[in-house]
Amino acid sequence: MQAFIYSLFNLNKMKNKYTITKSVLTGVCTFLCAAALQAQPGTPDPGFVTGTGFTDNGNVAYIAAMTLQPDGKIVSAGSFTGYNGTARKNIIRLNADGSNDGSFSPGTGFDEMVSAIVRQTDGKLIAGGNFTSYNGVTNNAIVRINANGSHDASFSSGSGFGGKKGAGSVSALALQSDGKVLAGGNFIDYNGTGVENLVRLNTGGTLDGTFSASVNNGVSQIVIQPDGKIIIAGNFTEVNGTARARIARLNANGTLDGTFNPGSGFDQSVRAIILQPDGKIVANGSFTTYNGTASAKIARINANGTIDASFNTGTGFGSENPFSLALQPDGKIIVGGNFLSYNGTNSKCLIRINSDGAVDTSLKTGTGFVNGANSNGQLWQLIPQPDGKLLIGGIFTGYNGQSYNGIIRLEGYTPALSIVSLSPATGYCIGTNVAVQFSTGIGSFNTGNTFTAQLSDAAGNFTSPTNIGTLTGTASGIITAAIPTGTTAGTGYRIRVVSSNPAQTGPDNGSNISVISGTVPSVTANASASAICAGEQVTLTATAGSGTISWDNSVTNGTPFTPAATTTYTATATSGGCSNTAQVTVTVHPLPVVVATASDDTVCKGGQVTVEATGAATYTWDNGVSNNQPFTANTTTTYTVTGTDANNCSNTDQVTITVLEPGANTIDATICVGDTYQLGTQSLSAAGIYTESIAGAAANGCDSIITLNLSVAPDDVSVTRDGQTLTATETNATYQWINCADNSVITGAINQNFTPNLPGVFAVIITQNGCSDTSDCVPVWPAGIATHEGESGFRMYPNPVYDRLTISGENIDGIIVADITGKVLYHVIPAQPATQHTIPAATWHEGIYIIRITTGATHQVYKIRKAN
Repeated sequence: MQAFIYSLFNLNKMKNKYTITKSVLTGVCTFLCAAALQAQPGTPDPGFVTGTGFTDNGNVAYIAAMTLQPDGKIVSAGSFTGYNGTARKNIIRLNADGSNDGSFSPGTGFDEMVSAIVRQTDGKLIAGGNFTSYNGVTNNAIVRINANGSHDASFSSGSGFGGKKGAGSVSALALQSDGKVLAGGNFIDYNGTGVENLVRLNTGGTLDGTFSASVNNGVSQIVIQPDGKIIIAGNFTEVNGTARARIARLNANGTLDGTFNPGSGFDQSVRAIILQPDGKIVANGSFTTYNGTASAKIARINANGTIDASFNTGTGFGSENPFSLALQPDGKIIVGGNFLSYNGTNSKCLIRINSDGAVDTSLKTGTGFVNGANSNGQLWQLIPQPDGKLLIGGIFTGYNGQSYNGIIRLEGYTPALSIVSLSPATGYCIGTNVAVQFSTGIGSFNTGNTFTAQLSDAAGNFTSPTNIGTLTGTASGIITAAIPTGTTAGTGYRIRVVSSNPAQTGPDNGSNISVISGTVPSVTANASASAICAGEQVTLTATAGSGTISWDNSVTNGTPFTPAATTTYTATATSGGCSNTAQVTVTVHPLPVVVATASDDTVCKGGQVTVEATGAATYTWDNGVSNNQPFTANTTTTYTVTGTDANNCSNTDQVTITVLEPGANTIDATICVGDTYQLGTQSLSAAGIYTESIAGAAANGCDSIITLNLSVAPDDVSVTRDGQTLTATETNATYQWINCADNSVITGAINQNFTPNLPGVFAVIITQNGCSDTSDCVPVWPAGIATHEGESGFRMYPNPVYDRLTISGENIDGIIVADITGKVLYHVIPAQPATQHTIPAATWHEGIYIIRITTGATHQVYKIRKAN
């Protein structure tokens, strides 16, 4: 059976029409997205829904045989009474999604277990087991069933297989390319003719007498090599009378092939074998050695029968038993059974190993398979589907913590050259461009390889495919293809991908494609701008050779709109049921995020501040300021900056600088004459208006500008003379007149006006606002004073005087010299009474001068002339 599956996958995969579930997913993703979404190997396929699975009247069901049809349907057989609520006895056909195929009606089915099943190219099934009837018709251990499930009476087995103790049983079936079928098991005759455990039957069910083979014990596995030779395995020790321990190779006529020498063979029974493309054989079972070499339940044998030492299984399966084998197209080997581990790696009942015998850790089985709460599952059937999924049948009630009864489909691998998606998925006309996304999957391709997309005929046949597009490379990609001129209308087209180095053929797209007779209209698409800044408008315009135009993404042809983000827009031209597309991408550059800041957002008037913007390439500020250039802030202002990035996109931001006014304070103060007023750093003694700036003294932290109205009291201490009367100029004050001769206070002289009754020199003390000051001394000569020289014993010379004046006499206590206006030019009071005093007169103007001489209590006034 495994040989049939292998040949089906490798030789007839052009006929497969399986739906690859991931093609649905990748229809809404890019190719890279599809690769990212590749399901983890070992994950249950959510598209295969088994419900309650298989049941057997309260017992655990046993799926012992399965075959996969080219249309993806699954024939399952074994020991069971129902599937997901549908009564079926030991055989059923499921749709690809796991549902019961109602078009397959087996009636009452088999009375006992089915152990093997193969499918003929015409869709009929041959089943073997230990049953005695099918749908009420007697058939001992073998029967052929029509594609609809009815009994095929044209296959006549007569009395069928007989055993030593009654009915015989068939455990293995293999279908030759000529339609003949090989059957192995435990039996001693077929339809009354003595045979031993291995026969070949003609297409009608009669015994093929040209095949002569005799095996001394049960045959559990049969594999037909491409050259027609036959490999058998089981629990026998002789073949045709020659020692062959549990494995042998026969020629096409049943004779023993002496070129295959297993030596002492296996020490215990073989459960499953698979044939690799290189002719090597992988076997598993309950054995521990092969030809004397330790082989813990699994081994690989070279084409000549020697053990393959390059297949290193280490401790293998130890004391536990594998039951089933399957070969992936990439050479990896899948093993099923009721084991717990392989070569020290825990994996319950299922494991995948590389071609060298090492564990492939990419297959994740979690807690594995169980049969009830306390027992391992038993995996008897493994079928890798062409789409990479793995069908498993056996005895189990759960997988990785979830309930599955008897059958499950897991994600296995990505097939080589599998089609991920077609875009568009439908609507093909002559000239339609098709983007064929494909995955190299488990394939490996060499430099110089070319991938080619091929189109079948209208019936899905690739006998004479049409090449519709190519891609040179070694990795997964997208082939740009087109439906060629001359393609006839039809509804059954398929597309597949093939490679040149190495030459491989991938599965088709998995569903029919319809092509109509119309021709794809020409279409071009343009954008008013291929790149814009966010918020700007763009206009898309498409033109077509014929038909109507429509855009996706709610775009109207020729109407400006504002794209929200970088988008590829597709224009579709439709004419006569055919359509074509053209695309244009509009790149929307985001606006720069411009951030405006200031070195200080609050400054005092006249302070220096710097503004800065970030987030763009260049910046332009309003109000005459520049980025990072200090300036003087005099008024509160909001500054706006425009930042432009490398894409010539601009954005703005603002920063407000609040300018605080300096504090203002006016002080009115009065000081006395001779005093000072300290204003900041200024020491003031004269009346006036002064200003001073005091740093940080204002309540807002700015400078405080102080204005001082400074008054000096008394304000005016000048005295005027009118005849003999002296008048103080200052008003609103108090007055005290004094005699300048001795600074004595003149009693009662306290008015603004003062008329002395004696000649002399007088001043006034003015008091105002608590301050006092004394005026200059002013001489007053009452009428009738002496004016002659020489009187009273004083002598003055020379007269007229030129440079100096000498005065002599007894007891001179004071001398005052004044001009004719009364202005005092000279005033002296000697420390001791003198007899002579010299007065400088060179600077006097020419004219008459008054001399007042004091001796004791006597005053004498004289006149003298100054000459030049």
